[in-house]
Amino acid sequence: MKKILLILILTAAVLPLFAATQMSLELGVQNTDLSLSYAGNSGNVKFNAKADLNASFIFDQKNGFDIIFAPDLTGNSFVIGGSYLYQTRVGDSTKMIFTAGPRISVKSASWALGADIMTSFRISLSQKIFLGVATGLEMYFAEFKNGKTTAYLDITVPLPKVTVGYLF
Repeated sequence: MKKILLILILTAAVLPLFAATQMSLELGVQNTDLSLSYAGNSGNVKFNAKADLNASFIFDQKNGFDIIFAPDLTGNSFVIGGSYLYQTRVGDSTKMIFTAGPRISVKSASWALGADIMTSFRISLSQKIFLGVATGLEMYFAEFKNGKTTAYLDITVPLPKVTVGYLF
């Protein structure tokens, strides 16, 4: 019964991908940010360097979803997330994309729950290849470590991220 339930869940999760009218894959060639973290009575500022891989699925030329995987190059952690995506055309070769959704940061002994709101511009270099520039707001508000939950607020405004992408 568990196997049948697992197959049904995976089918329900993957089936909408075949209805997508546009799929894209992006590799972040620069993803750095400056963040301010505040927990209890103390705070700190730190610099991060990450590479990221985004996959976008757009269904009706406007609405879709975005999946992100971003390993941290300065530590042993990674970020995974999924977002609602809205796309609008700005010019003949440029699209503006808004995304908002949950994200999880996994570290060696803990993980944190958060959300992000991002805006990006995709500039077509050819019919299939594009250049992306994005920034926004990333927030984390809960950390889970050793069976304990800690509430905190970590707000990050990433420096503009530059990506190279391919449309399928």
